[in-house]
Amino acid sequence: MGSSKVSILIPVYNRPDLIRRAVRCALSQTHGNIEVVIIDNCSTDNTWEVVKQLAAADSRVRCLRNTSNLGPLRSWRRGLDECRGDYIKILWSDDWIDDEFVADCLKLMHDQPAMGLVFTATLVHFKSRDQSHYIFPDRNVIPAKDYVIESLTLGNQMPVSPGCSLVRRDVAQFQVEMPENVELQRLAERTGAGADLLFLLNAAARSEWVGHVPRYLSHFLASDTSITCNHGDDCNRAYELARKYFVDYLQPADWDFAFTKEVAKVVQPTGLKRIYQSLPHPIKRIVKRSFSYVGLTPRPRKVLGG
Repeated sequence: MGSSKVSILIPVYNRPDLIRRAVRCALSQTHGNIEVVIIDNCSTDNTWEVVKQLAAADSRVRCLRNTSNLGPLRSWRRGLDECRGDYIKILWSDDWIDDEFVADCLKLMHDQPAMGLVFTATLVHFKSRDQSHYIFPDRNVIPAKDYVIESLTLGNQMPVSPGCSLVRRDVAQFQVEMPENVELQRLAERTGAGADLLFLLNAAARSEWVGHVPRYLSHFLASDTSITCNHGDDCNRAYELARKYFVDYLQPADWDFAFTKEVAKVVQPTGLKRIYQSLPHPIKRIVKRSFSYVGLTPRPRKVLGG
């Protein structure tokens, strides 16, 4: 495990103070073989000067600067292209991770070589309270297809951002071009939302297993500069469109899901019945509502009363 190189990619724009904390927690990982790649999206304040100072202070830090603002999505892809590690950790510049994040995620991945994605429990920090997300104490290893199903049907109860995840390099990719959906393309280019969820769905779809560390090792800051706080409606719309886009254009050829809006009643897909029956009753109610809302059905779809 110690020989695996991990790239921690930190995209940043106009955050000269917060970037220090992000880099500090990245360099404090108990896993020793890391590199920190900072991509500055042509900040208009002194962020770039701070980034250069951080890189000069530690040889594990490399920094890049776009000559013009590329928007979040293309800046992320440029940063990802510069990563040299076997595994990728996306760390947003206003967030942080605990020292054991990389080591704990890597342990799961090394125990399951076909695992391409691991996510941890997460705390979202508001000014007056903390909010818990993505904590599943009894689920360390999840079949990748089950993870995708839950991401499609349980909404934001599953991760929508790679900020709490570690991904194997060969399954890490940002979907930059989405010509089939102009609205999703516009929202992703403006906020990055939607493309971040597709990053996770694509990684899971190219893996056999997804891992979960039920410890609060990831920390998201809810602040005035957060995209999700400033553009919440746009982000939620982008995630809705991204789920549909994945099913319509990106799911593996041997999967059989389709979204339909006209469905009145949905027959549970046969392949999902075992998963559905094993869920706790409160989760079943959520899944049932989600199926009715998004119309997730197998191909060919079976509709009753419609």
